Amino acid sequence: MELSQLVRLAPELQRASSTETLEAEQEAIAYYRRAAVDLTGGKPPSLQDEFLEGLTYQAYFALPEASQDALWERIFAEDDERS
Repeated sequence: MELSQLVRLAPELQRASSTETLEAEQEAIAYYRRAAVDLTGGKPPSLQDEFLEGLTYQAYFALPEASQDALWERIFAEDDERS
């Protein structure tokens, strides 16, 4: 199957090939890394530090990707409700 056919079937595949999207994601990652270092007084966070909703970084990254996504969706939905 051609890539163009796959993109028609699953439009999110087009996003994966976007250079602009990749650059924006890299900028966001760099921003949040700097913010994390600022919050910890210049030291990078430890895997044992609390990250999100009582989870440590280690526990968060041990979650399956679907669970990570669901967690973020819930957080953003709660934030939207407050706005």
